[in-house]
Amino acid sequence: MKKRINDKVVLRTLENATFEKACTEEDFTNKEFSENPKNKIYLDFVLFDSCRFVNIDFSLLHIEKLSFINCEFKSCIFRNGTTSKASFYTCDFLNSKIENLILSSCQMEKIRFINLSSKYFSLTSCYLKDIVFIDSLLKEVTFQDNKSENISFSSCQLYENEFFHTSFLGTDFSSSLIEGIRIDLDSIRGATFSREQGLELVKMLGVNIK
Repeated sequence: MKKRINDKVVLRTLENATFEKACTEEDFTNKEFSENPKNKIYLDFVLFDSCRFVNIDFSLLHIEKLSFINCEFKSCIFRNGTTSKASFYTCDFLNSKIENLILSSCQMEKIRFINLSSKYFSLTSCYLKDIVFIDSLLKEVTFQDNKSENISFSSCQLYENEFFHTSFLGTDFSSSLIEGIRIDLDSIRGATFSREQGLELVKMLGVNIK
């Protein structure tokens, strides 16, 4: 039986911090970041543990090979770039935006996207487990060549997305609006669709129904 993903990120008392100060002190635990860095910051192999990010533009951070554990991203922006080998465990993305971003060879586990707005977003060759999208807009988002388990969509809008070589076994799409998706059969094997969605999928496969 597929489990529901309800656990929210729990953060204790946090210290207000800037990225510059955190880098100087090499301390990235129990921090709240609400100011963008003054200049682009390059970090390698840094672990952010139990942090909150508020209104941060992550295009100002080089986040390859970074790890985020038990973190909350609130009204943040991720855009314009390619990120590889980053890790996200038990993280919430709340009212955030993702645009023109490729995540490649990343690991994401126990992630909640709530009220996400995303466009031209690609997840490629990633490990995805226990991922939920709630009340979110996904436009021209690509899931390709991922190892995946337990991905959920609840009341989402899915426009012109691509699902290739990524398992959605057990995923229920019936509460979401789906238009113009491109798929392969193996990716949606074992997924659940509404009757109307099923008819559209059949048409996409070139089957005529009388």
